[in-house]
Amino acid sequence: MNEDKQQRELANTDRETAERLAEKKLEDRHEGLLPGIVAVGGWMIITAMVGLVSAAQGVYPNAGAKAAVVAIAGLLLTGSVGMLLLRRWGWALVLSASVLSSAYFLFVAIRIGQTGGYIMAALQMVFFLYLVRPEVRARMR
Repeated sequence: MNEDKQQRELANTDRETAERLAEKKLEDRHEGLLPGIVAVGGWMIITAMVGLVSAAQGVYPNAGAKAAVVAIAGLLLTGSVGMLLLRRWGWALVLSASVLSSAYFLFVAIRIGQTGGYIMAALQMVFFLYLVRPEVRARMR
């Protein structure tokens, strides 16, 4: 009888220890937002808002361009909010947006000759390189 009681107590102790270790591992993994995540998310929100405002003011000549800008801005807003909530899908959307916009700005700089495109391409590439760091990826759920 005493042996059964001791085995049950040992099993309960092992289970409690395993639960505490799992909680500690979860806490270590999700410590919170890094300042760079907030900065990149804020930049992407501002970029999306500029696109939405310019589409609303009629900057784009045809309806197809306006629809494309609104769709891309919507994806950017969704990804930014998702990333700020530490969701992996939001991180993936912002990561792809930073790479694609870097390629776009590089294209604009080379093809059209706008030197500001080089600066924007470099900035977007810095965002991409920051977001692929293991510390950033580990915080996403």
